[in-house]
This record gives sequence, structure tokens and C-alpha cells, in this order.
Amino acid sequence: MLKNCVGLMYVLLALGALAEWLAGGAAAGCASGSCAFLHGMFGRPWWLWGAVYYSASSVLALGAPKSRAVLAFLFAGPAVHAALIGYGYLAAGVVCLQCAAHFVAGSLLPLVYTRVPEPPRRVAPVAAACCLLALCAVLMVSSGRTVPFHYDEAHALVLAGTAADSDALVAEGKPVLFFSTWCGYCGGALEAAASLPEDKRPVLACLGCDEEAAAAELEEHGLKGSGLVAVDRLPSGVDALPALVWTGPDGSTAHETGDASVSRAIAGLAGSGRP
Repeated sequence: MLKNCVGLMYVLLALGALAEWLAGGAAAGCASGSCAFLHGMFGRPWWLWGAVYYSASSVLALGAPKSRAVLAFLFAGPAVHAALIGYGYLAAGVVCLQCAAHFVAGSLLPLVYTRVPEPPRRVAPVAAACCLLALCAVLMVSSGRTVPFHYDEAHALVLAGTAADSDALVAEGKPVLFFSTWCGYCGGALEAAASLPEDKRPVLACLGCDEEAAAAELEEHGLKGSGLVAVDRLPSGVDALPALVWTGPDGSTAHETGDASVSRAIAGLAGSGRP
């Protein structure tokens, strides 16, 4: 059992990272706020990237012969993690305790790997690790790309005028599309809105945009001259961009986040006016 302990620990870390991602939704950030300054890569949060890395490490630790290449891969994760923690500390002045715990575990496991005998390559554990890696890969591909939002002075509203209250805006009844000029995945949602007749389009709410940049963003995606509402925070319960938020017939609020999900929801407005 000791021979397989490293691979099994990587499985547990992968499951833990998946659980953190599912609990945190699109943002999947940390309580300290330091992760918000470098919240992910290619529109996917770090917890999901961590799950992929840990599951791949479990496959290598359980099923691959010991080699320098495997050891280099196992040590690469903690090295990247250390850089991210350092960047978060420089940006926010605090260390994310969740990241620190995963970093310690991720650093110890390669060291243990070098000390224990090479494990026998049994089919069941390797197959389970491969299934976990496949699941993480599917989630990575299928999850919509988002930009998690953490309020700070860098995102303070600079659009001329007074910011609208996001929750009150949604409560007015018409679906609201929240986007920003610094959101790399909002263009598709804006183009989906531009494809609708004007009376079917959602209200456009720009988060932390200056007037000139907001106008250029709308023009680029086919919405030149469209009305725009300035906001400096997202509605309650929404923590990522792009986001489409609406009030249902029963008065409850619902939302979609991620470029693909939001674009599909906006396309649904062409019929009933509801996603």
C-alpha cells in the first residue's frame, strides 16, 4: 500500500480541487482575495487546472515507470504554485491559506515519490486515475470561459456619472448582460445580443469601464450606439463575467455565466424574451 500512497494522495488532491471548484462556481477563488489578482488561465479557474494536474500526476505516479521526466512533472506543479502564491502575496499582501496547504502537499509528494519503491502497476488504481483525468479534461473543455470578479480599486468605476445599483437593475424585470472591456470572453455574448432585434436585447451593463472604451467595445461587436448602464459591482450571487441575469415569473433571480452559456441564454431571448 505504501508503494501506491503517492498516487493515491494525488487522487485525493484532485478530488479536493474539484470539490473546491464546484463549491466556488465560476470564480472558485479564495477567502483571502489574493487569488483574484491572477484568477486563472485561458478562462479556467486555478482549481480546475489543479484538478487536471493532480489527476495527471496520479496517473504517472501509479502507472508510469520512475524516471526523471516523471519527477520533473511532479515538481513542476509546486514550482508554478509557488510563483502564483508569491504573485498573489505581492498583489494583495496576504497568502491564500488554501493554496498554501495544496502547495505544501504538492511539494512533499514528489519527495516521498523519490524515497518509496516503484509501485506495482495494478490495473484498477491506474484505470481509476485515468478516469479521473478524463473527467477533469471534459470539465475543462465543457465549462464556459469566465473572468472571476473581485472588487478592488483597480476595477473602480470610471465611467462618467453615477453607477447604477446592479440588484435594482435586475429587479426592474428585463434581462441584464454584464460585461467589461477587460473581460476577454465577453465579446461573444455581446455579438449574441447584437444579433437580436433591439426590443429583444438585454440591458447592457458595463462593469468598471471608461466611456470611450465602452463605446469602442460596443461598436466592435455590432452594438454601436446602444444604450449602456454603468455599474461598479455585480449583482448578489454573481461572481464572473460575462453574466446574463434575469428575474423569473416567480420573482426569483437566475443567471448564467461563461461565454457559451450566456450566448445560448441570450439566443433564447428571441422567443419569449426570457432565457
